[in-house]
Amino acid sequence: MKVEAQTPLSSAWKATQWDPEAILGIINPDRGSFTCMGYAPSMGRRCRNPIAQNNRDFVNGLLELLVLMGPGSRKFATLLEEAAYRSLCWRHGSQTDSIVMKWEAGIDELNLPAPQAEGKGKQSKSHTKQSRSTGSSYTRYTDENVKTEAEDLKQKRQEQDRREAQQDQQRKKRQEEQDKEKRQQEQRDKEARERRQQEQDEEKRQQEQRDKEARERRQQEQDKEKRQQEQRDKEARERRQQEAQKREEREKQAKEQAMKERREWQQAWQNYVDKWAAFRESKHDPSTVQEAQALIPWPVKSGKFGDLTREHVRSFYREACPDSKTTAMFKAMRSESLKWHPDKMVNLYRNCAPGEADKMVIQMICIVVLELRGEAKR
Repeated sequence: MKVEAQTPLSSAWKATQWDPEAILGIINPDRGSFTCMGYAPSMGRRCRNPIAQNNRDFVNGLLELLVLMGPGSRKFATLLEEAAYRSLCWRHGSQTDSIVMKWEAGIDELNLPAPQAEGKGKQSKSHTKQSRSTGSSYTRYTDENVKTEAEDLKQKRQEQDRREAQQDQQRKKRQEEQDKEKRQQEQRDKEARERRQQEQDEEKRQQEQRDKEARERRQQEQDKEKRQQEQRDKEARERRQQEAQKREEREKQAKEQAMKERREWQQAWQNYVDKWAAFRESKHDPSTVQEAQALIPWPVKSGKFGDLTREHVRSFYREACPDSKTTAMFKAMRSESLKWHPDKMVNLYRNCAPGEADKMVIQMICIVVLELRGEAKR
């Protein structure tokens, strides 16, 4: 069986979404070649009459136009009718309309948009009859028309392909730019994360350093406070020791002073007693009040008339008298009251008359002695 060689047009058809050569059944399966598309009723099969080479080439050109145009084109139905007319032998030229209807049905099954071809079918039928009656080989589309249409469609398709290529290139470029921007953004995000991490690490290190410095400062302050407290404690101990020493010194001094005063009071009392003894035994009588004041043993620590006051007299008896703070104090004060009674004043001043000051002093001493005697009695 002879098989017609595949043309570049058939390769272009197979690269599209539909193959008109297969869908329209151009190749006769009984012959494996392009024969008449008409039906031979006497044989009950497709006509096996060959189609002229120029018509085959013309039909192949029309099929390429059909693929390039698509069913939505306004010229699609006209070209389909012309292809059917060119695919019939002289015996079956009247079957153009039925072939067109068969082809349109096959194309409709592809769910592709198809133009209205009813009026054009009638036009094709009248054209076929005219051609058959006149025997003319005239057609509505010449080879030059087909070439022109094909070139125009090719240019449009090429232009569309260029636009699509440009769009693809632009999309690719945009995609590359988006990918680049995405990579750059990812890099920026990565760098930002790294910077944030570095900042966080740096902040952490700084915080740790601040905490360390704060701990060191607190430790230094605690050590300083501890040293200061130890110094204060030491100074306090030293002050307490010094105060204790001073207190001991004061107590010692006070004790020594008390002992000294005690000795002084004892000596003052002894002097007082001795002066009384000497005063009683004295053969010299004072001729003046001043002389009498110098000779009389007055009951004060100094023994002088000028130091006589109520407080000094009272202190003398309480501190100097050996019987002070004992039960013998009453007896001692009774004896003293006899010495300093105003009636005894004449025994003190002897040959001179005491003045008013002397009388007041003697009266004061007597009162103090009587008070001390009364206190001792209680």
